[in-house]
Amino acid sequence: MRDRSRSRFTIASLCYLLRGEVLPLYSADIDDDGIRILLNELAAEIGKVLEQEEVHVAYRDRTWTLKAGSGILSLDAGS
Repeated sequence: MRDRSRSRFTIASLCYLLRGEVLPLYSADIDDDGIRILLNELAAEIGKVLEQEEVHVAYRDRTWTLKAGSGILSLDAGS
């Protein structure tokens, strides 16, 4: 069995922060729920590529966590 403690520490110690904004001029037809859906899709893809167990997402005054399970990242109810 391979020792994963070293690789898990390396991956777990990484923190990625993506920041952006929704420009009304280009995205006036997307509401907050649409933005949350897009953020979940983006976070799930990033989490899979980086082999993360959890990805934390924040939008406006809400935060939530996507957790890995069954090979995919799934939504865990947030505040």
